[in-house]
Amino acid sequence: MRERYSKIYFHEREVTKMQEIKNRKPAAMAALFVTAIVWGTGFIATQMSIDAGFSSGNIMLLRFGTATVAMLLIFNRKLFPVTKKELKCGAIVGFFLFSGFYTQVWGLNFTSLSHNGFLTAVNVVLVPFIAWLIMKKRPSVKVFVSSAVCLGGVMVLTYTGDRISFNRGDILTVLCAVLFATHIAYTQKCAEEIDTAKLTFLQMLFAFIYAIPVFLAFDMRSLAGCDISGLPAVIYLGLFPTCLCFFLQTFAQKVIPAGPSAVVLCTVSLWCSVLSVLLGYEAVTLNMVLGGAIILISIVMLEVKIKGKKAVQKSKSVVK
Repeated sequence: MRERYSKIYFHEREVTKMQEIKNRKPAAMAALFVTAIVWGTGFIATQMSIDAGFSSGNIMLLRFGTATVAMLLIFNRKLFPVTKKELKCGAIVGFFLFSGFYTQVWGLNFTSLSHNGFLTAVNVVLVPFIAWLIMKKRPSVKVFVSSAVCLGGVMVLTYTGDRISFNRGDILTVLCAVLFATHIAYTQKCAEEIDTAKLTFLQMLFAFIYAIPVFLAFDMRSLAGCDISGLPAVIYLGLFPTCLCFFLQTFAQKVIPAGPSAVVLCTVSLWCSVLSVLLGYEAVTLNMVLGGAIILISIVMLEVKIKGKKAVQKSKSVVK
């Protein structure tokens, strides 16, 4: 009898948990879309910082330093105490966060805004594979098909007329996509167990810590060439595309799995290209439109549910 009541209790608790997740899903999806839009403006702010003479290391140090201080001022005592497990998660997520942004900004020095934005979005087809390694869950067949379509889109995007031009900046951006995919997948794992504000703060803090030796080793001398007019753009990066957006992403991934989260977040490539054209950084080209469309189609394919014959027959039998 006790075992029966125990099963009923756990079942009811699971039903309640699922209902809470369902109720929070609209807010979580809205948070992801806001994140994608603000990230789109982040590409422009990054380009403005680079144009003002700020190096990758300078931008990372100021960006994550600003975000860390902002989180401390906003949440203060709610961030402490911190357990060893939370520190470990923060250190790992923070590493992939820092590495992803560093390679992205580095790549932006050698490629266009639209290439940087669209190639970063390739992380969406990588997330299920990374999640497979972390969560031990095998991707479906459509993931492999989507990946092939996505690679086709990248080839169209980088085609210059007589050959496929894949420069150093594009290679760095693809590496950035791999790192961001790992960040999204690992955030999914950590967000289920750690408070949103605390996990956001810890990854900002560790990203800032990782930025210090990189800055001292490679970017210290570049300070002399920095124009102070680019400082507001870097501070903006720290407050909004970093502090705000990663708080919203962590909050959303408590409810929405890594795969669908990546699909929504990848729309940042659209906002990046639209803004780069509107602000005059580059002109619209056929390659940009066609290649970007193919990449986005591959992304949408991940979330399209295809009913097999068995599923159709089952639904018909239920109707009867």
